[in-house]
Amino acid sequence: SSDVCSSDLVEKARAAYEQYAGSANCRTLARGFISKCSEMGVKAREVVGYARPQHGAMTSGSLQGCRHSWAEFYVDGLGWVPVDLTFHYFGSLPHTSHIIEGYSDQSIRVNFNGGSLSASWSNSVI
Repeated sequence: SSDVCSSDLVEKARAAYEQYAGSANCRTLARGFISKCSEMGVKAREVVGYARPQHGAMTSGSLQGCRHSWAEFYVDGLGWVPVDLTFHYFGSLPHTSHIIEGYSDQSIRVNFNGGSLSASWSNSVI
């Protein structure tokens, strides 16, 4: 049944989480988790965005110093399930604690037709 298959995927992802959760570079942890999931046949991807370092909810102000990477794994019937190996969250994230900027499996495309190009931005929560 699909429930057994889903349960098996979650347990495999939990085993990868237990192996990689800890204190290290967030991107290194997320990519280790994703690699281990891939070895076990679990679809996973990196999420890039922002998280408050003090484990709190996002509040208004600058996001400087809040860049963060975490992961998601996919389970039929559940969809993408979040895993934050740095802050030790498996299966859910606290409400408003993380802001997603992009996913490793969805690249941003830009068309450029020549001339000069410059860009700058400041990210903040308003």
